Amino acid sequence: ALFRVLQEATVNAVVHSQAREVWVSLRGAAAEVRLQVVDSGVGFDEQSTGPAAGVGLVAIRERLMLVNGGCEIVSRPGEGTCVEAWVPVRRAQRVDPIVALRYE
Repeated sequence: ALFRVLQEATVNAVVHSQAREVWVSLRGAAAEVRLQVVDSGVGFDEQSTGPAAGVGLVAIRERLMLVNGGCEIVSRPGEGTCVEAWVPVRRAQRVDPIVALRYE
């Protein structure tokens, strides 16, 4: 899920925001993994309902909801965009060893 968010955020930065720089940070902790994608592009009005608030941003939110994650997207005209996404880390469940059965 985070890989797809990274793809969408970087494509948006290149295609829509005319960004010259994009910074990516991935951090993991015991409870969650966080991805941050920041660009130096033209930004957009977060309140806009036009093309800037398009399908890509909706897809990011929906993809993260499917894995119990979330995101925050902050942008302002002329100031670039920051996409921060997070997903919980599932702890591996303990599996009991297979019990050998003896047939006679």
